[in-house]
Amino acid sequence: MSKAAAFSSRLKGTEIRDARHDRGGPEVSGAPRKRKDTRRWCKGKVGVEHALAVRDARDMGKHRFSMTLIRFCTKCGKEIETWWRPRSYVGVNGVERTIGPRKPMPDWAREHLRRLRKACAGDRAKVA
Repeated sequence: MSKAAAFSSRLKGTEIRDARHDRGGPEVSGAPRKRKDTRRWCKGKVGVEHALAVRDARDMGKHRFSMTLIRFCTKCGKEIETWWRPRSYVGVNGVERTIGPRKPMPDWAREHLRRLRKACAGDRAKVA
């Protein structure tokens, strides 16, 4: 290697960079870190289950037009599942159409709506 090449900034930078990344073999420090399983456990802590509740999306400050129910955890706030009733409208030539896919209503949504109907029926009986 000539003297001019040894003092070349490019070669010197390359030598420093190569030396910086030469570690002498891979270091194994144990198992690789895994992500927390927040889908199944609350805050990713194994064994702590979510405390589930159901609310209307409009009650939670979400601006949605159709009826939307959200199943969420009251401790960590994670939204587990969402169900919405497709909005229907009268289209061209008086044909009724719906916006969005028709998903079957899950059991938790059916149970929540049944409880709401009972509460409303009780309120109506008190007023009358």
